[in-house]
Amino acid sequence: TGADPSRPPENCPDCGGAGVVVQVANTFLGQVRQTMTCGRCRGEGKVVKAVCSECKGKKLEKKKARVEVRVPTGIDNNTVLHLPSQGDDGIHGGRPGDLYVRVMVERDPRFTRDERGLLTQVNLTYPQAALGTTLLLEGIDGEFELVIPPGTQPGQEFRVRGQGIPPVGGTERGDLRVRVNISVPKKLSPYQKQLLENLQRSLEGGETPEERKDSGFLQEFLREIKKKK
Repeated sequence: TGADPSRPPENCPDCGGAGVVVQVANTFLGQVRQTMTCGRCRGEGKVVKAVCSECKGKKLEKKKARVEVRVPTGIDNNTVLHLPSQGDDGIHGGRPGDLYVRVMVERDPRFTRDERGLLTQVNLTYPQAALGTTLLLEGIDGEFELVIPPGTQPGQEFRVRGQGIPPVGGTERGDLRVRVNISVPKKLSPYQKQLLENLQRSLEGGETPEERKDSGFLQEFLREIKKKK
């Protein structure tokens, strides 16, 4: 009722508890009677002399309630869900309000979302990128294999069908893009450094010490063959 329990509501002195008042107006046509909702009690017929200390006269009490919210597939961050009539009860017996739920999607450090698509990044060594390899990657549904072909370049992307996010409320999923990064070692052993220097000379068209050694051995072998003839 909005009243203090020790002092229940009383009949409205303006309407006598009827909730309405009759107004009489004199016009040139005579008296006009008009029935109107009582402005003092707002049509309830009762008035509160002592307001309830808990609800402050609003007739509402704060309570925690558990509400079941159905979250559709494919929902994105900051999406607002609308639940009609799941909000607070209306004042003075009015209809309940609506509940709006803002959804915050927890970030997964493995993936970046782009609408229905997902992006993940993998690091390859020089030999893996040059020679090719097979990687065991983790998607949102579990592990899967991805074949990296020889000659893969930095920043190159591979598309995995059906490993992305479905549209809101839908079932057909987007794709997962796997972007390749090349890991450059910061420290090399003398042997590793020699291997890379040999590779660099070979790529530039020069001969490595091993290639010169092999070439000299081949020439000596051919000379021996000619002598025997």
